[in-house]
Amino acid sequence: MNTWSILSAIIAPAVFWICYLYYRDRVKPEPLAMIALAYLLGIGSGYVGLKSYEVAEWFGASADPFALAETHKIGFLVYCLGVIGVLEELAKFLPFYLVCLRLKAFDEAIDGFVYASA
Repeated sequence: MNTWSILSAIIAPAVFWICYLYYRDRVKPEPLAMIALAYLLGIGSGYVGLKSYEVAEWFGASADPFALAETHKIGFLVYCLGVIGVLEELAKFLPFYLVCLRLKAFDEAIDGFVYASA
């Protein structure tokens, strides 16, 4: 698979949801610059999420979850729920909470869906 195929598979669903929710937000649509900011924060949160696994290893989390899946099923479940779930959701939530919720344009309930999807 070439790089453009991979990038389009990553970007296309996000662009679809952003366009759909932007269309649904007819009363007070969000500024496109703020949506782009939220999208860039989302990309950054992916990077932070990946780097957080290195920090989790310092605290004893498994460096190889696939080996854990083969040897210890309950340990793998705990790893998925306690490490993967917490790290990835926290990495996505923090930019939304620290930046997007404080934007002046965030003034309707649907805005949460718009920014969170970006």
